[in-house]
Amino acid sequence: MSRKPTLADFETHDLLEAIDDLDSIRGTLANGPHLEPPQIRIDLLKLHELAMQVCNQGEDAASELFELAIDLEYRLEEIQESAERVLTVLRGLTEADFDDEDQVAY
Repeated sequence: MSRKPTLADFETHDLLEAIDDLDSIRGTLANGPHLEPPQIRIDLLKLHELAMQVCNQGEDAASELFELAIDLEYRLEEIQESAERVLTVLRGLTEADFDDEDQVAY
């Protein structure tokens, strides 16, 4: 049986990597320079427009619809992976055993 990690076992460098992951998410979801919406929002609206065309007018836009859907899926999977890495780092802190010697005086 392995012991539960303690705060002393935590690698603080992991927090810096979590910040990098968060920055990659921020870059995808942040507003543009003049408060324009993020590109992913614009692309989701375009996907809705294409889906309406395909549903109402036939399959003329189907290939563009699927190409954009695949691209959005890929970008959102990247966001999910980054968020999961950030959560893993945070759980390393929140789930660690805190010994009396790990306590920090404020």
